[in-house]
Amino acid sequence: MNPDGGCAPRVNASIVRQTVTYLQRLVALLLIVVCGAQALGCSSKACTLIGCGPAFEVRFQLAGGNWSAGTYNVTVTADGTAASCDVTLPLGSCQTSSVLCTGVHDWEFSYGGCALPPEQHAIYGITFWRATPTNVEVVFSRDGQQLAEGTFTPIYESSEPNGPGCGDTCYGAPAVTMPIQL
Repeated sequence: MNPDGGCAPRVNASIVRQTVTYLQRLVALLLIVVCGAQALGCSSKACTLIGCGPAFEVRFQLAGGNWSAGTYNVTVTADGTAASCDVTLPLGSCQTSSVLCTGVHDWEFSYGGCALPPEQHAIYGITFWRATPTNVEVVFSRDGQQLAEGTFTPIYESSEPNGPGCGDTCYGAPAVTMPIQL
C-alpha cells in the first residue's frame, strides 16, 4: 500500500512533467522538419526560371540567291502606328550600326552578317518581343521599289512557362514567313 492509503503505485509528478515537456518538444521539432522540407521545395508546386519568347515574328524569306546590294526599307504599321527602318547592303563595319529607323516602334528589325563576306549579309525580319499587335502591315522595298507586302492578324495564346502561378504570363502567336522576290 502507498503511504496515502491507495493501492496503485506512486507516480513521481516531476517525472511526468518532464516526459510531457519532452514529448511536446519532439512533436514541435517534427513539425518544424516537415514544414521546413515543404518550404525548401518539397511541395507539389514546381517552378522554373524560363523567360518569355517573342510575341510575334515576321520572317523574311528570300526567294533564291543572295541579297543584292542596295538600300532596303521595311515599313511596319502595327495597330495603326507606322515606323520604318532602312539598311544598306552590303553592311558596314560591325562596330557601327548599319540601320536607321524612324518613328516610334515596339518591334525589332533583324539583320546580320557584318563579319561575313558581303554576299552573306542578310535581312531576317521583324520581332515583337512584348507588344501584341492585332494587325500588322509590312511593306518591303529596295531602292524605292516595293518588293513585297503583307498583312497579318496574329492570334495570341497565353502560357505560363515557369509553371502555373509561378510568375510571368507570356503571350505568343506563331511566326509567319513573308517571301521576298528580288
